[in-house]
Order: sequence, then C-alpha cells, then structure tokens
Amino acid sequence: MLRRTPSLQRFLQDDEWIEKYYRRARRDAAKKIHKSIEIFPAECPYTIKQVLNISSSPANWANLGETATTFIT
Repeated sequence: MLRRTPSLQRFLQDDEWIEKYYRRARRDAAKKIHKSIEIFPAECPYTIKQVLNISSSPANWANLGETATTFIT
C-alpha cells in the first residue's frame, strides 16, 4: 500500500493521526461485533511497525497473538 501511495507515509509519523484513527477503528469494531468498546484497549497496543507488518499479509495475523483473540471471544 505504501509503495503505491507514498504520500501516506507522512501520516504514519503523526501520533495524533494514528490515535484518531485507532479510536475510530475501536469504535467501529465494537459496533460490528456488538460488544462494549471497553473490551478494546484505549490506546493501540501495537507499534506502527507491527501494524504495517500485520497488514501486509494475513499470514502475519498470527503475530497478534493472544491479545487480539481476547477481544473477539
């Protein structure tokens, strides 16, 4: 994704932008699975490097480990 749209890289350096979109994703995920928003951490538990690695391939989703699976069970 970043190779095709390098202009996005500047947003990944902006902590406020990352926090804003994590909050939005947290809210949307809670709605989608019909659970309380409180089941998700208030702050993103992953570094931007981890997020980009996980996003690059579903095979990397296993790297989320137990943290991610506790949110949806």
